Amino acid sequence: MDFEDRLRHALAREEPPAGFAAQVMASAARLDRTRRHRWKPWAAGCIAASLLAGTAGLVDLEQRRERQRAQAAHAQLVQALRITYSKLQRIEKKLEGHRL
Repeated sequence: MDFEDRLRHALAREEPPAGFAAQVMASAARLDRTRRHRWKPWAAGCIAASLLAGTAGLVDLEQRRERQRAQAAHAQLVQALRITYSKLQRIEKKLEGHRL
């Protein structure tokens, strides 16, 4: 038997065994059920991780806002102290002028 004959024989059409289609469909259904349930724990874990990350982000955002408020308050205090110091120097100069 030469190569072409062996190839024709290997590629010849054969009828599937009885019940083949039912076996394929049952196997596909089993595979579909296992895939459907396999992702649920992963999805729950991803959702939980997202919620934790979001919560941590909100906490970080609140801390950042609080830090900005504290920095603004500090800047206002420093400005108020500078103004007070400046005014006290003016008053001191005026008092020195009256003492002489």
